[in-house]
Amino acid sequence: MSFLDKGEPALAVPLLDAEQTEQLLQTTGFEAFSGFMAGFVGELENRPAIIAEQWKLGDHSAARASAHYLKGPALTIGAARIAALCESIERGDEARSKRLIGLLQEAAEETGRAVRALIAL
Repeated sequence: MSFLDKGEPALAVPLLDAEQTEQLLQTTGFEAFSGFMAGFVGELENRPAIIAEQWKLGDHSAARASAHYLKGPALTIGAARIAALCESIERGDEARSKRLIGLLQEAAEETGRAVRALIAL
């Protein structure tokens, strides 16, 4: 099942915003760009699980705060789908946020693969 089949508008957002990513590359140069991107991949490997665990433990406020924390670097590097999901988790009702947290890990894995391929060029 694809993201679009899951009926969530945040999942229809492109994985990466090419314009934002290109602007960051042009502004910082490849070395710094690669460092930012590698650091973000590290966040993608850990933060979605932290958000899910916080939600599972009933600390919805902490889960929303962690989603907000992840949204910042996602916006900076152009990880548009992650940013949209995090924004929706922050602002959604409990049922929607819970569902989106379940989808965040899959989006993080896909984004991580795309970012790693981008900096491997």
